[in-house]
Parts: sequence; C-alpha cells; structure tokens
Amino acid sequence: MADITSEELPFNVVEKTTPVFLHDSNCDVFLGTEEVDGAVYDLYACCFQPTYIARYGSEGTEYISGKEFVGKSPAITRVYELAKERGLPLWV
Repeated sequence: MADITSEELPFNVVEKTTPVFLHDSNCDVFLGTEEVDGAVYDLYACCFQPTYIARYGSEGTEYISGKEFVGKSPAITRVYELAKERGLPLWV
C-alpha cells in the first residue's frame, strides 16, 4: 500500500472538496478527502450498493471497501460517520 501523508500534498486536506485520486465509479457519493491514521483517503459512500469506500491511490486496487469494516477500519468507519451526518443510506 503506497500511502501518502498530508505533508506530501500541496493543500490542506480539511479544505479539499474534490477527490485527490482517480475513481472509476460515477454512482458513488464523494464525501471528502481526509487524513485517517496518517494516510490520505478519498472517502465515498455508494447509494446503490451496501458499501463504503476509502481510496488511497488511483490504481484500481488502491482502496478499501465494505460495510463489514465499519468499526474495524478507521477509514471505513469515517466514511460511515460522514454518510450518517449527511443523511445518506446507512449500511451496517
């Protein structure tokens, strides 16, 4: 896993409103870019399938996904929290 940290980015991740990494799905809701446990992730919730996505790179395999990781993966747990805050469908 080729994690990058917020120190390596030319912007403040808290202020980022567009994804850092390429994402190949247009049915996912982008929730923001955040640093979680020292790594930068683009966070997505899928409104059509029961899953959450935390992308840490642009390669096709550079992501974590799955509702079963809520409470186990800090990045996926953060996606769940953001989805809940925004009133999106919740999958657990």
